[in-house]
Amino acid sequence: METLKRVRFVTTHFYSLQGLRYIPVMLVALIVTLEGRLALYPPGRLEYRFLLLLLAYAATEIISRYYQRTFGAVQSERRTSAIITFLALAAAVVTDVSLQAPVSLFGLVVAAFWGYHWRQSHGYRSYYAALAVISALTAFLPMVIQPVAEAHFWLMMVLIVTSLGGMILDHLLLVRLLPRQNEEPS
Repeated sequence: METLKRVRFVTTHFYSLQGLRYIPVMLVALIVTLEGRLALYPPGRLEYRFLLLLLAYAATEIISRYYQRTFGAVQSERRTSAIITFLALAAAVVTDVSLQAPVSLFGLVVAAFWGYHWRQSHGYRSYYAALAVISALTAFLPMVIQPVAEAHFWLMMVLIVTSLGGMILDHLLLVRLLPRQNEEPS
């Protein structure tokens, strides 16, 4: 029964378990968040952000090929949850910037995302519960850190770094649960 549960989990979450695939985009988010503080390039210059996104896309394609070669492919249903998540995050950012509220809606949406996926993982992704709690707590940074823009900077830093950790843990979970194509299952 445990084997069936594991197979069902891996096939349902195969794409999202490929955590390394998301790291290039998260690194772009980290660089964009830090751009004003590090002066890596003139802040606000769209061509640099575009170049970063192109590099992230290329890296994501290379990583995708690694997963294809190493683990094969799983046929799964297309889900609209990624689009809904993206729209919810975008709306939360716009709301946070517009309202400058003492609680970050973005942090709460990220917490809800981690919490939802923790519940869907049937115990395989216990670290998602910790990510949900951390994200929920960071939503209250605007109450503690002033000005609000400084709080939002630290909120983004915490959420990006913890998300990167979750993505790496997803990859390690996939490696543990699914044998490589050229290996026999244990």
